[in-house]
Amino acid sequence: MTRTSLTIAIALSLPELLVAKDGLGDRLSRAYTKYVEQPITVDAAVAAGFAPLTGTCDPDLGIAYTAGGTVDDDTPATLYYDTAGQLSGVGTDVYSSWSAGSPKQGLVDAKYFEKVDDNRYHIAVAVREDPCNAETTSTYPVGDRLVVKGADVVLPTTEASAIEQGWMKGSCFDGMGTHYFKDLSSTDSSMTWVAENLLPVVVMFDNEGDFNAIFFASTVVQQGLFGPNNWEPVPLPNGQMCGNFCDEDCTFSDTSIWSTMHFYFNDPEAMKCVAEDSSITAGDCTDLSLLGMGMTQCCPTYVASATADSRLAAGCWLCLAKSDEVGTYQSDEV
Repeated sequence: MTRTSLTIAIALSLPELLVAKDGLGDRLSRAYTKYVEQPITVDAAVAAGFAPLTGTCDPDLGIAYTAGGTVDDDTPATLYYDTAGQLSGVGTDVYSSWSAGSPKQGLVDAKYFEKVDDNRYHIAVAVREDPCNAETTSTYPVGDRLVVKGADVVLPTTEASAIEQGWMKGSCFDGMGTHYFKDLSSTDSSMTWVAENLLPVVVMFDNEGDFNAIFFASTVVQQGLFGPNNWEPVPLPNGQMCGNFCDEDCTFSDTSIWSTMHFYFNDPEAMKCVAEDSSITAGDCTDLSLLGMGMTQCCPTYVASATADSRLAAGCWLCLAKSDEVGTYQSDEV
């Protein structure tokens, strides 16, 4: 497929709203291998030092809460709550700079990233219906749907729906699950390997095909000199970002580096790629425990020429994943 950059607003056919029949999960945490608990009710948020950003209820997302009720590049993550006090969305700010650049214009035009200030953009995913309606209640602690704010794109909540919608299957990581990616210029699961075409929310599923986690993907580096700023410990050069795919053709023609921010909606410690309920075998996986990380990266459909050594190299960005720089619940990880 010809590698073309997306220069107009992206059009993605919306499927019928895909609702997770048993909800998305039972908890919320962030930061790979740290899994720092995030508050899923307003009361817990306030107790953890969160405060309303404006107090206004966004009809799609709910009421925004941030650490201390402020926004800055040190603590860009935003949690949203409905009028009943339940989690109704997750999001983050992305800061542009003269050195790192700005989010891809095609993704801004398509409203995946909303420009809110001269150098600040926002991306968010709603997890609950009608969050500003006090009469709307739900038994699901972290919601039952995934809808990208602004772009109004409904994300798959099961592996089967991801396949049906033409998402590309990637690698499986312990804790995360199997990654799925969507090229917005493609009608099938193929990739153009153009970052401007990549839907900037990646979904992950467990061994039974149920939803487990998401991550936000930014081509603008967000980590700082003194900490990860709520993002994963280190930015990922293309080679390391490609560790999330199972395709030796993976590269990106319009970026060289990425920042990612994961949100886990289920127990990450329970997600093991090689397990009784999984079709993945040990032979499909690269053991990264030699790096002191106690986890595996698996590509059951990995191309034959991609050796275990190359997969290990692709996963080496995780060497810093246990760094203490990630922070604590009350500081960098709120």
